[in-house]
Amino acid sequence: SQSKNTESPNAGLPMAAAAGALEVKLEKVNHYQLNGGKSLPHTSDLLKAVHLFQVAVGIWYVFCIMISTLIHWRMLY
Repeated sequence: SQSKNTESPNAGLPMAAAAGALEVKLEKVNHYQLNGGKSLPHTSDLLKAVHLFQVAVGIWYVFCIMISTLIHWRMLY
């Protein structure tokens, strides 16, 4: 996994996943390089990144609603 290329164990995984999903290369010169694509991000990738964020938040929202519903349902019965 490329997530091990970063110094931060917490930042590596989401950064590597985003690089792959957006098909871009993320690089901090002399520190790490995450290859999700052939080129560095361009301004045109910004809308793709915002859409990726919106999808992730939507999935998290649905997950939280499901867990909340399950907890509430178990309390009723």
